[in-house]
Amino acid sequence: MNIFYKQSTLPADFSRKIGATPARIGPYPVEKLINRGGMGVLYLGRDPTTHQLLAIKVLSQKFVNNPEATQRFLQEAHIISSTRHPHIVAIYGEGAWEGGLYIAMEYIDGITLSRFIAQKKCSLKRAIDLLLQIASALAHLHKEGIVHRDLKPENILLNTKNQVKVIDFGIAQLHQVAHAMKPGEMVGTPNYLSPEQRHHPDQAGFASDIYAFGVIAYELILGKLSYGAIELSKIPLGIRPIIEKALAFSVKDRYIQFVDIISDLRRYLASADLDKDRSKSDVTKEMQETLQELHARLFSPHIPLWPDVEIGYAIQKRTESLGFYCDFFKYADQKKMILCAESVAPGIQASIHIALFKGMAYGLLHGIEAPDPVVLLDALHALVREAIAEGKIFLQIVLLDSGNDMLTYASCGCGGCMHISEGQAAAHPLHAENIALGDTRPAVFNQGTCSWLPGDRIIFHSLSADQNIEKHLINALEKNRYLSVQGQADVLCRALPPLDDRIKTVVGVRRLD
Repeated sequence: MNIFYKQSTLPADFSRKIGATPARIGPYPVEKLINRGGMGVLYLGRDPTTHQLLAIKVLSQKFVNNPEATQRFLQEAHIISSTRHPHIVAIYGEGAWEGGLYIAMEYIDGITLSRFIAQKKCSLKRAIDLLLQIASALAHLHKEGIVHRDLKPENILLNTKNQVKVIDFGIAQLHQVAHAMKPGEMVGTPNYLSPEQRHHPDQAGFASDIYAFGVIAYELILGKLSYGAIELSKIPLGIRPIIEKALAFSVKDRYIQFVDIISDLRRYLASADLDKDRSKSDVTKEMQETLQELHARLFSPHIPLWPDVEIGYAIQKRTESLGFYCDFFKYADQKKMILCAESVAPGIQASIHIALFKGMAYGLLHGIEAPDPVVLLDALHALVREAIAEGKIFLQIVLLDSGNDMLTYASCGCGGCMHISEGQAAAHPLHAENIALGDTRPAVFNQGTCSWLPGDRIIFHSLSADQNIEKHLINALEKNRYLSVQGQADVLCRALPPLDDRIKTVVGVRRLD
């Protein structure tokens, strides 16, 4: 199951015909279309200097000459640019281009809070932690005089590090600015509207955001969406007064500011009430969440910004998958090495195995010259057999040698690699299959080599080097040969058949110099 989804800040409307994706919006090269909504379109772009991925929101062509739509779009850019907070989406640029107006924002690889709630019920402690992040973001907005007016789980993202990002300021407004409403007009989403916002939309203020926060808190704690049906008796006794006060019908009975909510939530976390409110399964959930956080912190790949190569990376995994590790090493003489390793042991055991393997790899690869891949595989195989009893590690290794225009590839237990020469549409498989590291069978490791010239690309994946899979991937590559390596990695990761008990990864590299 894919736990990370690329979400837009716009409501989806896939019934519309999607036009051609522009090659560039302002100064930003465009990777692909992410989503198309009621008033705008969201593209995945890239900063031309840092190569950082960006979400580029553009106003739909039919609204370019609509004064109200353009004013709202420009107001969203102004509001985002006036905030600087770790839990609020950041803006990197805005302006006009030949297609109208655009906003270049922080790209968040994550899921909406609504999908997080629907997928699984988190522990009570995790729910409070997420609520504190949301409250911190809203406290900052209110301090800047900004009312969100459409706070809901769909407008809150969780990135791969479980950090909250509040998004979508399309109907936000400055508190001191009066908003003239048309008769019968409603702003916001009905299930999260405060009583005063329902009856007097033009009077939506800070208290309205606090009410919406109360609904979100209710849903997070119970682990399911409310759809407008609130039953406070279902909330644990210790935290119930906080949720009840946030959801008070009358503004005068509600919290006045988010700093008071933050204080009460922190006080609750430090009290004995938290232990009383915990369910029997909470301890197990907390342990699993701690392991997932540790794994994300230690093993989530940090994609380097090397000036001479462009790197794309895509992954799909089950929530409980803990046995994956990917790393990038840079050496002298224009050499670089990429490792992707996976333990197929169950649960916590996989995390332990991959932690041991990472230590082995670091010990062998840091502070030395670029190793010969076969020599490295021999050493890693011996260490795995000795340190990980009856455990196997699947591994892919790529050595990029730009100084000698050569690429070396090897796979152990899984994986396949495709090479695409500059100016060529056809992808050619590289074969260098070996047994998994730690396998008890006799091992004689081999590697494959090919040219590595400016403009060349490679795509390697975690599935087996099956001929049907190769054919499937070659066809997919030919259909998407004009995409960036990140775009190709995303497309191919979706195109590969699902793996019930394996992590599915695709890494793409293009030589630039």
